[in-house]
Amino acid sequence: MKKLALILTVLALVFVRYDLRSQENGNIGIVAGSSNYFGELNYFIPFMSPSYYGGMIYRHNFNYRYAFRFGVYLVNLRGSSRQSTDLYQRSLRRREFSYYFGEIHLGGEFNFFRYDKYKFKQYYFTPYIVGGISFITVPDPYYAFDFSFPVGFGVKYAFNKKITIGAEITYDWTYSDFLDRIKRDDYYSIQTSYNTNPDSYSLIGVYVTYQLFRHKPPCPVYTYY
Repeated sequence: MKKLALILTVLALVFVRYDLRSQENGNIGIVAGSSNYFGELNYFIPFMSPSYYGGMIYRHNFNYRYAFRFGVYLVNLRGSSRQSTDLYQRSLRRREFSYYFGEIHLGGEFNFFRYDKYKFKQYYFTPYIVGGISFITVPDPYYAFDFSFPVGFGVKYAFNKKITIGAEITYDWTYSDFLDRIKRDDYYSIQTSYNTNPDSYSLIGVYVTYQLFRHKPPCPVYTYY
């Protein structure tokens, strides 16, 4: 866990250093919220076994509509067959799990409305969509690591020229079927195919970011209203 924390910290500092040198519009902050697992022990019920996550988020605004984002999260995921309303899931010998894993997220955002903190009295709020790819350190007996593909929706609000607050929900598809620690050759998981039903999870959180660097207004040619 210490090595993982060191690697994630170094990656975060590299992105921050890049933005400092470019002297463009970058924001850094913290995010925290709830995590939820979907798999053999929970097919589709939200918040059946909620847990938590937290981390750092960095956003580079290209213009009023588009932004690049980078996140480093520590996620706790848990699940239990005892809480399921499905008879098959409850028959899985009272299966349950709880563990931590790291996530490194790269993605993009698209704002539905014009969002300009330097005119925050006019353009202070927008809903947005987000998508990207994440590297996750889930310990799988078949692979050394895995990827997830998060997509989601959020809202953000310019509290002032420096501070942004927001909330978002993402759903992460993975290629792993071992988030719940049920192996592919486990007799009690034979109802769900390993190859066609990978596990997934969702993250619902709130964040606060602060602009540390000098603002560089977007080029008018690439400004969208």
